[in-house]
This record gives sequence, structure tokens and C-alpha cells, in this order.
Amino acid sequence: MEAVYQEALEIELQKAKIPYEAQKKLSILYDGKPLKQFYLADFICFEKIIIEIKAVTTLANEYKAQVLNYLPQPD
Repeated sequence: MEAVYQEALEIELQKAKIPYEAQKKLSILYDGKPLKQFYLADFICFEKIIIEIKAVTTLANEYKAQVLNYLPQPD
């Protein structure tokens, strides 16, 4: 169902004229070095708001951790 929600949300973002990037690849740094692997965020709006779609009845800790991993770590 997440793919359906993503498609519908993309239509709504367009209607609301909200700038976004769908399926945005986010780089991962380890010990200050970029890895070959990346995170794939469902949407990035206004170049800084992450939208991660989940089709679940309860938001599990693993999902929260996934989104937190997208965020830059403080120096």
C-alpha cells in the first residue's frame, strides 16, 4: 500500500504547489567518508523536510530509527 499512498501524496503535493523530490537518495557518511550505500527517502519537501511513508497501524521503533538515520549528525 505504500506505493499507492506515495503516488496519491505526490498528486496532493503537486496540487498544493509544495516543492518536493520523490525517492531522494541520501548519502551516508561513515567516519567522515561517503559510503557506496545510500538511504532512499520517500519525499524531501522544501529541500529539508523528510516524509517517510509507512502503511502500518503502529509506528514501530525501527521506523523511527530509520528516519532518524536520515538526519545529519551533529559535529
